[in-house]
Amino acid sequence: MAFSNKNSTNVGASFTRRQFSFLAAASSLSFLGTRHAFALQQLHISTPFTGTLAPVFPLTARSHDSFAALMEYVPSVDPDAAFFRSRVPRARRISAFAPTQAHPRLSPLPQVATLTGCYRTLGVAADDGYRRSRYGAPPQGGVYVSRMISYHDVVVSWSGPGMIPNPALTDAAHRNGALCLGTIFQPDKRIFDSSAVPAREVAAKFVELAIYFGFDGYFMNFEQGTPQGHAQVLDLMAMMHEEAHARGKSDFYLQFYDGSANMDLLMPVRTPGSPSVPAASFADSTMLDQGWSGYSMTHGCCSGQPTDAASVYEYCRKNGLDPYKSAFFGYQLYPGPGYLGLSAPSVIHPNDSATAYGSLQVYSFEDGLHTMQEAIDKGPGHNSSLSSEEEYYALERSFFSGQSQNPALDNTPTAEQAHLYASVAGGTRRYTEYSATEDQSTDQLRLPITYGVANFTVEHSVIGAFPFLTRFNLGAGDAFFIDGVKRSDQRWFNMGIQDLLPTWQWWMEPMHGTLDRSAPHYAPLQVGFDRALAYDGGASLRVSGLLEAQDSVSLRLYKTKLDVMNADDLSLHLVWQGLAGTEQNLSVGLVFEDVPEHVEWIGFTETERVLHQQMGHGWTRSRINLSAWRGRTIAAILLGFARAKPSRAGTTVDLHIGEIYAGRPLTNETLAAPSGFTVAAHAAGVAPNTVQVRFRWQSSDADDYYDLYSVGETAETRTWLGRVSADSYYAESVEVNGSTAFELVATSRAMPLLRSAAARLRCRLVDTGDWGKASAVAGAFLWHYTKCPS
Repeated sequence: MAFSNKNSTNVGASFTRRQFSFLAAASSLSFLGTRHAFALQQLHISTPFTGTLAPVFPLTARSHDSFAALMEYVPSVDPDAAFFRSRVPRARRISAFAPTQAHPRLSPLPQVATLTGCYRTLGVAADDGYRRSRYGAPPQGGVYVSRMISYHDVVVSWSGPGMIPNPALTDAAHRNGALCLGTIFQPDKRIFDSSAVPAREVAAKFVELAIYFGFDGYFMNFEQGTPQGHAQVLDLMAMMHEEAHARGKSDFYLQFYDGSANMDLLMPVRTPGSPSVPAASFADSTMLDQGWSGYSMTHGCCSGQPTDAASVYEYCRKNGLDPYKSAFFGYQLYPGPGYLGLSAPSVIHPNDSATAYGSLQVYSFEDGLHTMQEAIDKGPGHNSSLSSEEEYYALERSFFSGQSQNPALDNTPTAEQAHLYASVAGGTRRYTEYSATEDQSTDQLRLPITYGVANFTVEHSVIGAFPFLTRFNLGAGDAFFIDGVKRSDQRWFNMGIQDLLPTWQWWMEPMHGTLDRSAPHYAPLQVGFDRALAYDGGASLRVSGLLEAQDSVSLRLYKTKLDVMNADDLSLHLVWQGLAGTEQNLSVGLVFEDVPEHVEWIGFTETERVLHQQMGHGWTRSRINLSAWRGRTIAAILLGFARAKPSRAGTTVDLHIGEIYAGRPLTNETLAAPSGFTVAAHAAGVAPNTVQVRFRWQSSDADDYYDLYSVGETAETRTWLGRVSADSYYAESVEVNGSTAFELVATSRAMPLLRSAAARLRCRLVDTGDWGKASAVAGAFLWHYTKCPS
């Protein structure tokens, strides 16, 4: 494992004094230039400036002594730090409910953790620079943003910026109820041996960073150390827990990895348990090296010795540890993701948890998917109607939902696949990495994807109370829409603003009757996300295809636990558009906890139960009053598609869902504009008539997120610049012509349909005077930052 983490670092490097001095000096000097510049309080900026105001990711600048830089680093005095804080609280997950699980016999106890990166360039070569960006414009090949984050319990920021997770990853993990950890990779011995500063001071520094930047703890990667160093690292983790507790962070979490599969080393018992109190180790959990499974790459990676999963379970039980919370069996998947289907049944019996010895940890599966896609693209006879980006996401669905891409199917290996599992690598588990030029029988990539993550662990959901809102925003898009109007036609990515995506992708079954779970495939309709059309954000849910004579298709979307209270104003809304007559074929399905085997279908032609409102731009809002189900609990939300009339030609379905909302309707209540909206810094952009701007404002816990706009001379020129759950934003390239205003709009957390009034700043272009005279100023050109007049 130590050889494959090319992008992780030990502790990184600090924000340098030189950078800080530059920003401090910039506050008192202005950059002068050509005859047209962007004016803020009559201070001028010219287009010749070619520098960048882009914030630098904390502790990633080069340093001659990264340990000293770590200990000297104080986030509150780093002018870039605020741009990388996560302020999204970790959502609470609802309890498991077996009758509505994709596989009712799966135990809810085993968990899933991952070592991953926030972004991955989908082009030929990975561009690690994007991993240090919270948001931005993607490269030509696109940037991968996971659509399956809800399956994870623990997300480790692995191939990324280093010790501090990308805040977009933390935002997405927290919104789905998962923990997000930074990585301390092969730490400098001064971190744990107290030779430079007491180890407790180091522990306090790590906790300080986690609290300030809003993540949950660390993955401690300490390999091939001495026994003394190993003991010191364990003590350091104990100190980190103590420091976190002293600072009020009760959910601080540590996962330990030492390159072995020896539980005596990984999870030694620090505090014995009792009948009422479980035992405690130094870390909260461990990842067993992938060598536990007998896996061994020919490059010498994975040093853990083969270990029987049952013995790990017995160790935990004997010592008072919870095996599902303590032991995560590692799977190194960057050479090929199909290894999960081969080996995971050794830990958890697929689809029914007849045996379950612990939890699963998948490592760099996204790199394995990329390698698999490259091999498929280069293979003979490859022909697909999907773009390479969508092919990649289809592989992601296969990895999580199983080879059928339907998580409710068993996804059992075929006889041919089972034979391949047994025959590759000579019946052993010794594999090589994929080579595009050499045909190696031991390529791990030869292993097919069969079982998915959903065949071993239950799905998760945080939808446990009203209101619930999703607009299927993927965290990346080719444009951005607000209320059905396109407000930007620029490509973008920002995982931190991804909505809650469907729990199951894609669980289809007949509306009436039962699903044959042993079937290799069941997908009578095509389901996916359409980035060309959205109601709010960058995508909508699209369902399309042909309904044949006897077809009636149920699509399960969200696992919920919504108690319908004694209120008449609770309702379920769908914002949609489709072909003429779509309402004849469309129904919403509700499953209730008291009768989970039955689906209550509400057809869109039932005018006494469904109220339709035209929203403009082709969208319709359909509202279903929930008062008929007072006192009951909604356990799942579905869509149904059935033919209204027989037809030889069948019925064509082409439906876009732009929003699903459950809660009280929007009222006339007004939300005050955000306060403290300022331009903290600005400079000319690279392109003519553009500027780069740093915005700041006062965030509020009552606000879920903020949208930022530029507005020209008329409201029709209102352009979306970005969305973020934070108190700062950097806009890289804003077009300015004449008078330009900036607006900031908040969205309420408690009432997610409610937006605030806009906080507004107006700026204008002015004549800077003679360039020759300006160029003589000290022979140097610096930008000035201040605030726009309101």
